Amino acid sequence: MKYFHPSDTCEQGVQRGQIDNFALWLTHFLPSQYDKKYTFKLQKEDVPRLSTNSQTVLRAVQERQKTRLDAFEAQGKTWTVVRGTIDWRMVIGLGGAQVLETSMTLHHVYGIPYIPGSAVKGLLRHYFISEVLSPEMPEEERDLLDAVMSYADSATVDELQSLQSESLKLNTLKDLCKIKIDKKTSKYPKSETLKKALDGWPLLQQGQTIFGTPRRRGAVIFLDALPSGNDVHFQKDLMNPHYPEYYKEHNPAVPPNDCQNPIPIPFLTLKQTDFDFPLLIEPLSKTPDSPGDLRNTV
Repeated sequence: MKYFHPSDTCEQGVQRGQIDNFALWLTHFLPSQYDKKYTFKLQKEDVPRLSTNSQTVLRAVQERQKTRLDAFEAQGKTWTVVRGTIDWRMVIGLGGAQVLETSMTLHHVYGIPYIPGSAVKGLLRHYFISEVLSPEMPEEERDLLDAVMSYADSATVDELQSLQSESLKLNTLKDLCKIKIDKKTSKYPKSETLKKALDGWPLLQQGQTIFGTPRRRGAVIFLDALPSGNDVHFQKDLMNPHYPEYYKEHNPAVPPNDCQNPIPIPFLTLKQTDFDFPLLIEPLSKTPDSPGDLRNTV
């Protein structure tokens, strides 16, 4: 077994069991074996968990986040914290670069699992579009509705009202809200969707108020979600592709078939862990438009 560390770390004789930072343990202190190439893996005896010192750090980070929220409240913002519990298993950042070829989002300083505020915002925005704004819309068209919510804001619509022709208004807005597929192809939202936006679509405007647009900051600020307890609970999981040659070669001449040997791929998840989701709400009068005109929103 070998470990790959900087030379000065090797000289200090740091052992795997001495590592408090879970991210460091997972990325730099995995044993490897060499058989034509180095392979890294979690050992069967590994029981991933946060060390006692990491739990102390977690409590300190939780307290600092609470202090920050109190400071924001003193500036006139309102805040709330929503607590959620993982009901089975969860992993964020599974596709990140890692020697195991599977990963997990960990704080780059503290090594603590967390859910980035951008991921929380993206998830809620997707839910708003798919379940609130237009649940009847096919899944493949919802990315276009996302573009409409981004670019058909009140400022843009007001500017378009100065155009004389209704068709010119629609075509201009359609061009703003298009999604490029490649250099030659673009997707465009339906005219009836754009017509609703031009005529005033209350639900669309609510979404723009909450999440913001390229020209206006949203009223809700999504902070990183941290584990709410003193510890987090890890669970090993397994994916087991049954047609590795088919997936590896991407070759139609190698069809998926039962002659190929499955290659189990272990990865880490979280289970039975509570997370606190802090939300900051700004007064609407304090979410100013960003500088720029219609051309800057494209």
